Amino acid sequence: MIHEIKNKQNTISFLLERKNRKKIAISVYPDKSIKVSAPHTATLPIINDAVKKRIRWIKKQKYYFEDFLPKQPSRKYVGGETHLYLGRSYRLKVNCKDQTDVKLKGRYISVPHKNAEKIALELYKWYFSKSENYFDSICENLFEPFRKKNFKKPTIVIKRLKSRWGSCLPSKNKMTLNLELIKAPKECIEYIIMHELCHLKYSSHTNRFYTFLSRLMPDWKKRKNKLENFGLL
Repeated sequence: MIHEIKNKQNTISFLLERKNRKKIAISVYPDKSIKVSAPHTATLPIINDAVKKRIRWIKKQKYYFEDFLPKQPSRKYVGGETHLYLGRSYRLKVNCKDQTDVKLKGRYISVPHKNAEKIALELYKWYFSKSENYFDSICENLFEPFRKKNFKKPTIVIKRLKSRWGSCLPSKNKMTLNLELIKAPKECIEYIIMHELCHLKYSSHTNRFYTFLSRLMPDWKKRKNKLENFGLL
């Protein structure tokens, strides 16, 4: 169950799990999610107080993990600038007057504008359009083991996320994916989508979750490392 505590400077959301243990344990994961494992006898005020006392440590852990999260590079949107799509680099070709929309031509992404703001907007729409079809196709290919267990295929929502590659909300049967993911290699996209699909069965990153993920995608660690080292610069 998700809980939230607030003070004047911070709002902390965390997943609370009750376990047969003597002490409260707090974990921060690379996606900056927080899990609190507490004894069955611990009251919510006691748990909240324990989290408040560790806020400084929690924030420190989150800052550390930010280095592994997708970053939004600064772009000028000028001719010759390098942009990524499905793990490959393409040069930006601007002011192509013989076309009305963004096109992928050889090793170029060509646009019919030379104004940076218009180019940025058109590229955003192009990436979004490509993502809708591509992410859904990959999800469909990976979903068969879940379909056999009577899970319903989640609706995919695409957004520009600042702090994670994706998330899954089983209660609403919704998966949210970072638009930047369309710039990564296919095997990395498959890893993120499979990771989020596994949350349909296990909501938090428990040992059972990773055992299940490893069974469905044995090389997920290799894919994860490739995504983290890819850069998206």
